[in-house]
Amino acid sequence: MIEKRIAEIKRLADADRLDEASAAVQAFVAEFPGQAEAWRYRAYVLALRGQHRDAVKDMTSAIGLNSREPHYYWTRGKYLLDLGDNEAAIKDLTETLRLCDEHSSDYYREAAHLLRAEAYLRLGRPEEARRDCESVSDNATIWAGSIRSKEAILADCK
Repeated sequence: MIEKRIAEIKRLADADRLDEASAAVQAFVAEFPGQAEAWRYRAYVLALRGQHRDAVKDMTSAIGLNSREPHYYWTRGKYLLDLGDNEAAIKDLTETLRLCDEHSSDYYREAAHLLRAEAYLRLGRPEEARRDCESVSDNATIWAGSIRSKEAILADCK
């Protein structure tokens, strides 16, 4: 049941039918307020609509329901970076990395390091940005308002 609802929300969002996706995800959250994934998907639709502050609030709700999921911290960190709240983004991306260690999972590790490097760079902290880039493959890229590569971040550290 939940998986079907998520699939429908993703289908609508991917088809750029955001009004319908919003209505579907609102109903999903109303029916399953104790499910972290409901909040995660509402945050996703909100972010697609450019409502990053509300998306951060929903990711905070998801984290409140499941504080051990690195994806939730990574996603909130990304939304915070989009809002320009670089310090808060660094905290969430650092927690993502801690949880990657806790779960012995590298799934979000490279993306978290690259986004955190971008946040450090935006704060004028190039040494910390360089250190994060050491943990990233040479061809790594990420969306941070624009396509950002390890190479570009390192060039901006000079």
